[in-house]
Amino acid sequence: MKMLHLLRHAKSDWANADLGDHERPLNARGTAAAKAMGSRLASEDFRVDAIFCSTATRARETFRLLVKPLPRMPATFHDELYMVSPGELLAFIRSVADTHQSIMLIGHNPATHALALSMIARAATGAGKSLAALKEKYSTGALCTIGFEVAQWSEVSPRKGTLVRYLRPKDLTAESR
Repeated sequence: MKMLHLLRHAKSDWANADLGDHERPLNARGTAAAKAMGSRLASEDFRVDAIFCSTATRARETFRLLVKPLPRMPATFHDELYMVSPGELLAFIRSVADTHQSIMLIGHNPATHALALSMIARAATGAGKSLAALKEKYSTGALCTIGFEVAQWSEVSPRKGTLVRYLRPKDLTAESR
């Protein structure tokens, strides 16, 4: 089984109009959300075999804050994960080494949302509510986990995945109340 974790970068800052899109950093809400998601994943003893992250500033900052409380995991940064189409994102996933059973991609919308929706055939037991939330919106800082009953990443294809969970930063806030 292959496990795909799709993380949309946390909320970015639009205050500085002089910055290009690629250089936009996280805002305060995004920083807090990335830290909270990292803490939540650390409490679950979360691990992946590899992390692939967009080179955009907001994605790199999300990565840095997310992994701070987690055990060290191999990570690489890729220009081809910035402003990519869902098809290009799928091609990237299909090219991942089969030695990796579980991977995380940190990227952007609309590709992350479109890819996630296209890959899911069904929701795991208890994830039906998550699927409804995912269909509505892919929130900044949200994590979508999809499982595939395949031996190789090249076999991953649309409508073959099972939604394991869709976790949004606002879900973490609601849990702490």
